[in-house]
Amino acid sequence: MAVGSRVCPYCGALNAADSSKCQRCEKRLPGLLTSSVQDLFSSVLGHEVPMTKLLAILTVAVFMLGTLGKPNFPIWLGDSVRASELVRWGALVGSLPWIEPWRHLAAIFVHFNAIHIVFNMMALASFGRVTEGATGSGRFVLIYVATGVVGFVVSDVWYLLWYGTIPFLTAGASGAIFGIIGAQAGDAWARRAPDWRSRVARSIGLAVMLFLLFGLSRSVSVNNAAHFGGLFSGLAFGYAFGKERRAHRRDKLFNGIAAGLLVACVVSVAACNWSPSWQLLRQAEIQQDLR
Repeated sequence: MAVGSRVCPYCGALNAADSSKCQRCEKRLPGLLTSSVQDLFSSVLGHEVPMTKLLAILTVAVFMLGTLGKPNFPIWLGDSVRASELVRWGALVGSLPWIEPWRHLAAIFVHFNAIHIVFNMMALASFGRVTEGATGSGRFVLIYVATGVVGFVVSDVWYLLWYGTIPFLTAGASGAIFGIIGAQAGDAWARRAPDWRSRVARSIGLAVMLFLLFGLSRSVSVNNAAHFGGLFSGLAFGYAFGKERRAHRRDKLFNGIAAGLLVACVVSVAACNWSPSWQLLRQAEIQQDLR
């Protein structure tokens, strides 16, 4: 007979050491390997919204790698990380999205300056905390990454139709953040919350407001197409997850998908570093500096 006890990671109930299912919530308890990995993550990130924290850490790490050791640290909206560094870590421009499609993942973690990343990470901390708490960590990662990618794909199509190419460097987490904002509204819509109409209207209104503020600006380039792409795909995800029945039965599936997506994000950033495109751009920058 097994000695000891196990705590359910979902509801906190105490179970016998040899239990395979929680006696309170009836969810399947994780195995030894899974428990060890969860304990490691919990010790580093804590139990509360760990994926929101992990995504923020990855984003800040990419930004610091692109700025540390460089002559100037970009702070304000008029400042920017060097173009070669932005391309090195995953920014999209020209025909690169079609030549190196993995950049749609990496670009979510790339930011132009300190103000850019601070505002996006503040939004991630605020909206991510609510969304991850409501949907669970696995679904939250899927929403964040998928809507970020969809946002960039929508902007690819938009710029292709209007300009025939992507005319300027674009990157950032704002499409994914609009995705989790949309997911909150979509979930309220699916559950027919009393304020669901106003929540959907407010989320769309926020994207429209940013378009009106920056859409015609020549000093600040804002990828409004990515915002709308992330927002509407987030609405779809939120609505779908809000309609789920017995969602806990698919928690393990979505946790596995989330783990795969996180690995894919890291690999995509590494793949951008191996690309010759940023090295060619760096050489051009050096030649320009010598003139």
